[in-house]
Amino acid sequence: MTTTTATADMPTEDITPTADEASAVAAYNARKSSRDRVLEAIMELCDAEIPARTPDLVRVTGLSITTVNDSIKVLKQRGMIYSDNGTFFVCNEHQPAEPVYHTAMPNGIIKLEKGDQILTLNPREARSVAKTMGGLIEQAFSIVLHHRQDEQQSQIRRLQRRIGQLEQAQQDAEELVKRVCEDLQSLRSQLGG
Repeated sequence: MTTTTATADMPTEDITPTADEASAVAAYNARKSSRDRVLEAIMELCDAEIPARTPDLVRVTGLSITTVNDSIKVLKQRGMIYSDNGTFFVCNEHQPAEPVYHTAMPNGIIKLEKGDQILTLNPREARSVAKTMGGLIEQAFSIVLHHRQDEQQSQIRRLQRRIGQLEQAQQDAEELVKRVCEDLQSLRSQLGG
């Protein structure tokens, strides 16, 4: 087994890009091919566990629907992406997950094990890793919340359609009752009633 000790002595200052850096990034993005932009958009949406459908890719990339469809066709032919029910996914994006075990020692040391690798962290290093993992947990929570909101919105739309159908059926029934009453009144007047 390999033992590795991480250090938390790396700088953690917040780095905000300057205007020159931001314009350089924008220029780099402008030079990217449409296929690269579509592939990156699919990867970003998949990472956030948001369905990568054509309208989403058009919105994220800012490309026309024709350009996005052409890029998707080429990416599929090259085996870089695949689709399932209109949602696109990147092929072989991550290696299969391995189990990760953690052990909290009585002296505050944390040991993380993945495969044959062991990472030993002192309390300060463990807190640093916890901050990073906390961000991933927030992202996972956001993803779950997004899925639940999608499910609820879908359910609301189904209920709204059903309410519309019931309201239409009620209007049709009221109209039928009205016509039947009018027919009965006309029959009464014809029969001398």
